[in-house]
Amino acid sequence: MSTYSAETHGDLKKRWRFALLAARCFHGLILVAACFFPLSGASAQETFATLAAKADKARDANEFETAIAAYRRALKIKPSWRDGWWSLGTIYYDRSQYSEAAPAFRRLVETDAKNGTGYAMLGLCEFEMGQDAAALHDIQTGLGFGLLTDDGLRKVVLYHEGMLLLRRGRFGSAQNALSLLASYGVRDDQLAQALGMAVLSIAPQSLTPESKQRGVVLWTGRAEILGAQKELDKGQSIYASLVAQAPEFPNLHTRTGDTCYLRTNRTKQWMNSNRRLRTTQAMCARICTLLLRGTAWTQQTV
Repeated sequence: MSTYSAETHGDLKKRWRFALLAARCFHGLILVAACFFPLSGASAQETFATLAAKADKARDANEFETAIAAYRRALKIKPSWRDGWWSLGTIYYDRSQYSEAAPAFRRLVETDAKNGTGYAMLGLCEFEMGQDAAALHDIQTGLGFGLLTDDGLRKVVLYHEGMLLLRRGRFGSAQNALSLLASYGVRDDQLAQALGMAVLSIAPQSLTPESKQRGVVLWTGRAEILGAQKELDKGQSIYASLVAQAPEFPNLHTRTGDTCYLRTNRTKQWMNSNRRLRTTQAMCARICTLLLRGTAWTQQTV
């Protein structure tokens, strides 16, 4: 049986002090870790809220670099934040940084599978990156789900859908998309050129800037735009002029014979009217003059 001594008492005191010091050190480490790595859900939520508010404020102030950094930090905390992915994607898109915008919109539709606007924006990015197949798929998916009530966005999406369909040789579908766009009141030569290619079955890659076909294609598109906007008389007069000017142009006679203008009672009456026929002759002469001069189209009455 061992006996208690002063030496034994001293060893116990040393061991106790060491244990106490170790416990204090461990407690200090826990406090430091808690400061840098919040452990509770409430603390993490507060950090996300702060970053989200900072990102939105910077975006509204056009401080885009600050906004991007804050959005990315907030999205690391809460990857399901749909508004964050949308805002990040649109910032990149508006800056023409399509390769950065596309992943943001892709994450958006992954978290919200029926977000038509997100799919459409992803498709627009893919269009700019030359990913035509993916772009067409995502744009049409977006149109299927429906877009935000933004006429400007809808017009942009329809134009790009039409161009993608044209590139794939799907001329009838391209005409449907572009005619719908024209029915919304759009009247410009970019749309007219695309719509003309669709109705005449001409691929964009075959219509070079120096091509002699461009004039006929452009005026064909202008006639189709007028038809989509219910200005049937003006559209038919352009078609009559085109046939007179370019009687051998491929598909022009087919399109003229198949066009809605000749299938309406209004146009039949118009064709039988002597007064209308005299007006048509004057319009035809004017259009032929414009074709020869290459005069730019305007919205005024021809």
